[in-house]
Amino acid sequence: MPPRDLTADDIADWLTPAAAVEILNSAFGKTDISRHALVTRLKNGMVQSAAGHSVWTGTQQQPKRKAPSLIQSSDWSHYEQSGADTVTFWVTADIKFYLGREYGTDNIVTVHHFAVRLEPQSVQAMIAHAPNKTSTKTESQDSADQKPKGPPVSSEHLKAWYDLYRRVYPEADDTEANALASARGMFPGKSVSRDRLRELRGDQKRGPKKRDG
Repeated sequence: MPPRDLTADDIADWLTPAAAVEILNSAFGKTDISRHALVTRLKNGMVQSAAGHSVWTGTQQQPKRKAPSLIQSSDWSHYEQSGADTVTFWVTADIKFYLGREYGTDNIVTVHHFAVRLEPQSVQAMIAHAPNKTSTKTESQDSADQKPKGPPVSSEHLKAWYDLYRRVYPEADDTEANALASARGMFPGKSVSRDRLRELRGDQKRGPKKRDG
C-alpha cells in the first residue's frame, strides 16, 4: 500500500530526529539507548514518521517522487542495512533504505526519505513509564538543574506542551520531575522553571500521589 499523502501543514509541528532524541534522553539518559528505542518503535509502527520528500528508484510500483508522505513501518526494518546513513540521519534527517529486488525483475529498489519528521505524541508516550532519572541526583545537581538555561519558553508554547503532556502521561506518572524532564526535553536550548510548571500543574501535583493506608 502506498504511503498516505500529507500536506506540509500536517507535519509542521512534528519533531526532527535530533529533537526526538533530546526528549528521550531526559528519560533514558544515553543517546544510543534513545536512538535504539526510537528505531525499534518505528519498525513496529508505535511511532509514526513522515518524509517531506521521498524518491524511489528501481521500481515502477511506486511514484518516483512523492512529497510529503507517511513512511511505512516496513521501511524501518531496513534501517540496519543503511550503512553510513544511520549515522548521518540523526543530524540531517535524511535516510536511504535498500528494499531489495523488485519481484520478477533484477531491479534493486531503494527509497530515499528527506526531511524526516516524527509524530510528537507517540515520542512523548515512550517516556511515560521510563525510569525516573532525576531520583538519583544529588542535592547539588538538583540545585543546578533549577537554574534557567537559555531564553524562557513562551507562555503559548509552554501551554501547548502541557496540553500534550496531560494526554500522554497517566495520572499516576504525573510528577513534577517527569513534567520538568518532558518540558525541558521538548524545548532544548530554552529555560523552563519549576515555578512556571507549578502554575500550569497546580501545587497539589508537585510529587507522587500518596496512597491510603
